[in-house]
Amino acid sequence: MQCEGPTDTREATGELPGDRRGAAAGQSRVDHIQAAVRAGAMLAASASQEAEGSPIGRAESDRLLAEELRLLRRMLDTATSALSEDIAVLMRHEKALQTCDIAAAVLEILARVVAAPDRAAAIAGVEMHEVRTRLSGQPRA
Repeated sequence: MQCEGPTDTREATGELPGDRRGAAAGQSRVDHIQAAVRAGAMLAASASQEAEGSPIGRAESDRLLAEELRLLRRMLDTATSALSEDIAVLMRHEKALQTCDIAAAVLEILARVVAAPDRAAAIAGVEMHEVRTRLSGQPRA
């Protein structure tokens, strides 16, 4: 299964408040994106990049990657918040929702590290010990 054309992730992050297509349409969209990623689909370059035919530099690539990581964090935050509003879901899936919160925090850390001019310093400044250990290549205890 592949996405047909560009996919707008603003709906999943709540950036399109007027769009009320419902959970089924949103889940279908997520399923399409996941299938495309699993199949190794490449993200389309912007129209201006395609027209110029020039690859982007490392700094711009890192900036865009950091933006994507932050977008994923916002998507997780939005989904977790929506699920947490239902007390039955919250009670039944508390650990899973906490895991989503941790994943969102790690995505933000990764975004900061990728965007940092000095990645070693950014990694050294990571407050989550386990993440800092993994990113620094230190053996796990």
